[in-house]
Amino acid sequence: MSLVVYTQDRESGPGEGQVVVYNQAYFEYLQEEDNYARVDDAGTGRRNSRIPEDIFVQGYYQRFFKQVGVLGNGSRAVVYKVKHMLLENELGTFALKKICIGDDMHWLYRCLKEVKLLNRLTEESSHLITYNHVWLERCPVESLILTQTDGTSLNLDIPTTMPYMFILQQFCSGGNLEDTVQYEVFNRISGSESRLERRKKLLNKKKLQLGLTTRQIISIANDIATGLRQLHSLRIIHRDLKPSNCLLLEEYDRTDSDKFPKCVIGDFGESQLYGQLRDATGSTGTLEFVAPELTKGAQFSFKSDIYAFGMILYFVIIGQLPFNSKDMSAIKYEINELSFDPEAMAKTHHTLNLVPIDPALFNLVCEMLNHSPSLRPDLSQIEYQLGLLSRRINKTINKEPEWKPSQFRFVTLYALLIALTLTTLNYSNWVWWKYAVLFITGLCYNLNQEAGNIDLQTVLIASTLISMISIYA
Repeated sequence: MSLVVYTQDRESGPGEGQVVVYNQAYFEYLQEEDNYARVDDAGTGRRNSRIPEDIFVQGYYQRFFKQVGVLGNGSRAVVYKVKHMLLENELGTFALKKICIGDDMHWLYRCLKEVKLLNRLTEESSHLITYNHVWLERCPVESLILTQTDGTSLNLDIPTTMPYMFILQQFCSGGNLEDTVQYEVFNRISGSESRLERRKKLLNKKKLQLGLTTRQIISIANDIATGLRQLHSLRIIHRDLKPSNCLLLEEYDRTDSDKFPKCVIGDFGESQLYGQLRDATGSTGTLEFVAPELTKGAQFSFKSDIYAFGMILYFVIIGQLPFNSKDMSAIKYEINELSFDPEAMAKTHHTLNLVPIDPALFNLVCEMLNHSPSLRPDLSQIEYQLGLLSRRINKTINKEPEWKPSQFRFVTLYALLIALTLTTLNYSNWVWWKYAVLFITGLCYNLNQEAGNIDLQTVLIASTLISMISIYA
């Protein structure tokens, strides 16, 4: 039997104000008066121990934190932007993850897994979200209505409060990579925008060439690669790498095509240690970023993180994912059938009229999205290729520009002008030189509009030689 849970309060628990269909396995977080049984899909149950009362820190959140806004929400948690306060003094701004765990030690240990992984991170983990503090509180459950899928109400003895875990972590003012790419880079329209803002975006789309530059894409790729290397060095597999879990330390400036905000990796709720077998419940992260081998029952690995990394770069470069359907079963089929070709990806990029980028990026992304894990590059190879590309881009930018034919003509005529001026001063009694000077001056002015910068030393040397030859000939 499936049930539909309506949560009328955004802070009341799983679903966070959304309508979510649950099967019986989801009732692990519900509690009876004394205890409750965990019911799995097979209909069998086992008793779970309750969380000891002496580990709760009641009222800590209300006493020391001021809620500023909601940063995001999911099926089990909400992330808030909060200010840490002490005696009316603001101590800092943080992101606070609030997770409904129910009165169940099983769920508590599952949530503590994320905290333990965060605790393994060191000060050297510069591209991973930092963890500050964790505690438990009982919070009220308001207006929780349970109905069966046939519309009839279900009478259960629902408690007035439930245990929640609070995880205090680093706040990233730039938001996440997914929203930035969608709404800032590719000017997609969100539902929260006014009609005037939507109209402006539509007009800007027609005027501007959208997309990120090679430099910006390299910056994003380097940051994620560094974060993954730091995570993998701790023998941790992320398992749920996606753009919404890549956070930006600063806001994106669309006027600066050479820079992109520093990107750090967050949300380690699905992470596991390398070599640890996947749980029987088997959450596989967000399907669109799941490697093909995982859909066939393979275990997570460092190479499955590489695949997700490649799909992030595909999204960053093209502005959308390669799937044609939103149906989960159809996406799962496409994951196993899609093959990524650099030429096809470059053609898609060109068809969308995006900012031109170095073709090496298409090659790298397609290598990372290879169906065979053994053929995907490891992080050292990815960082090496990004380094080569970055040096090539810098060398191209710093290279002395070659002179155009118009610049040669301009230098020659400018030299003649100065030479004629010097010669006129020497032979001032020849009136026709003055008209010649005026003619060449006008010619030089017209050529100056297209010639750009010139080497003035060359002009002065040439003009001096010409004038000397003219005077002493």
